[in-house]
Amino acid sequence: MNKSPNGEWISIFNTEEIERFSWFLKIDLKDAKGLQIIYDLNLVDISWIELDSEDIECYNNCLQENLPYVSTFENAKNSDLKFGKIENSSDFKQWLDYYKNKLK
Repeated sequence: MNKSPNGEWISIFNTEEIERFSWFLKIDLKDAKGLQIIYDLNLVDISWIELDSEDIECYNNCLQENLPYVSTFENAKNSDLKFGKIENSSDFKQWLDYYKNKLK
């Protein structure tokens, strides 16, 4: 997880974790190679963006240089990737609690 003054973002490349996120939030991500979730600390503004091979390469390059990589809806739209907002913050909170516990 990465932190910013306004919130956090999570980048996931494990297909099992993407499937679990998809199941918790009822979003079809069966072909996704990666996923980025961006949310504010109050869980009011929650976005998800599907990542592709190019995003993964950018992410890994940024990781090597200790830089954050945050995708955008515009990037996803230009690459024909799925993206959206999450309105049900309680489902997201349930997934987030699961995910944070798994990282411990």
